[in-house]
Amino acid sequence: MLGLPFKSIFAETVKIGDRTINGNQLKWSVFHDFPAGKMYSTVQEWVFPFIKNLHGDMESAYSKYMGDAIFKIPTPLMLDKIVTAMDGIYEQIAQLKAADTRGDVYEYLLSKIATAGVNGQFRTPRRIIRMMVELMEPKADDIVCENCTTSLIRIAAA
Repeated sequence: MLGLPFKSIFAETVKIGDRTINGNQLKWSVFHDFPAGKMYSTVQEWVFPFIKNLHGDMESAYSKYMGDAIFKIPTPLMLDKIVTAMDGIYEQIAQLKAADTRGDVYEYLLSKIATAGVNGQFRTPRRIIRMMVELMEPKADDIVCENCTTSLIRIAAA
């Protein structure tokens, strides 16, 4: 869009641990068509480790927060259901370009994980607040809008 050169993160070959694989195998457009068992092993052994180590700087906030991440989808069938559901969401996004489908999905997910107070407001978990502070690096004289936290998280998720 800006005319800047583009280099895909899915290079011809990608090193994951001690293995070198074809980077195209990590793309959603490729693995979402695999049978459930192959999709599960691909995501568990290649895609998740690739995402977990995506940022090369091991001292970055991303690396710190992803360092102890674990793959918790229990079965190939569950992963297949998740991928199928997400494909459906992507189809809806394509059909409803004017609608904020991603925002709606995000708000729905927040409603499922939110710790509702008396007024039903969303309370941002402390680990998310700490991550946002590390990423934003606010200075003592910066103005922070507390009510913008959810919007800021939503923007980052989009």
